Amino acid sequence: MTEEKTAAPRRALFRDMYILARLSGKTAFLAALGFLMSIAKLPMGIYPLGIGAVCAADYPAAVLAGVLAGSLFFDTRIYAFAAVISCLVRIAFRAARGVKKFFGEGLRVYDGMSVRIFAAVIGAGSAAITNYINASEYESVLSGILCVCVAVSGAVSFSFFLDKSYKYTPLFPIGAIFVTVCLTVAMGSVEIGGVSAGVVIACISTLLSSFMWGGAHGGVTGMLCGLALGGEWTVIFALVGCAAGFFNMLGAFAAQVTSMAIYIGGVIYAFGTGDLVIN
Repeated sequence: MTEEKTAAPRRALFRDMYILARLSGKTAFLAALGFLMSIAKLPMGIYPLGIGAVCAADYPAAVLAGVLAGSLFFDTRIYAFAAVISCLVRIAFRAARGVKKFFGEGLRVYDGMSVRIFAAVIGAGSAAITNYINASEYESVLSGILCVCVAVSGAVSFSFFLDKSYKYTPLFPIGAIFVTVCLTVAMGSVEIGGVSAGVVIACISTLLSSFMWGGAHGGVTGMLCGLALGGEWTVIFALVGCAAGFFNMLGAFAAQVTSMAIYIGGVIYAFGTGDLVIN
């Protein structure tokens, strides 16, 4: 009887520690995602992916912390401020949802994807307006339109990856591919010991996509990651993804050997022997 009384609090303690560790890990992951997305530079010098990540996450404050950290190391303060605005919009809608529960069904509050898209439009729109005021050039108008479009696309695609309700749907691979391409963009210019982090991420994500969802997804992942790295990588990674997905039917070993042979052959043909893992 005494053992049962002491075992129950012990199990509760272990359960609470597990929940705390899980929440801490998720928070750290979201903060790291926000940091990497905030430093991903797109054409015309814009950084809207951090805004999209803030709008998509269940814990937008965690992603926002990573975005703000990225703005300390890179000149992305305008987009960090826009991410703050998007986060406040999401918090306001959550508060309105609480007011609705308190006062009843008389108050109509939109939730889910529509709120995320709205928050992305408001945040990215503020960044676009700020850039236009500072530059007052025709190019800033185009960059503002691109910023809003990418932020909205990011909010939707990140939701497919981060929201648990999409985990077992056909939309989850779309979100996963989008995240890997964004990571490739963010890490494309980073080299560790002469090894391009972007190329490594592209290789791993292309092979995983092929093994998990087939050659079609692998080919699309490889093509998009190749475009993120530079046009010369597009065909190589597309062929690697398609080959890995096709030969995976014969076994994992055959798929790995074939895809690696295609990768090495393609790099040697396009760049020579000195750029197998260097971007």
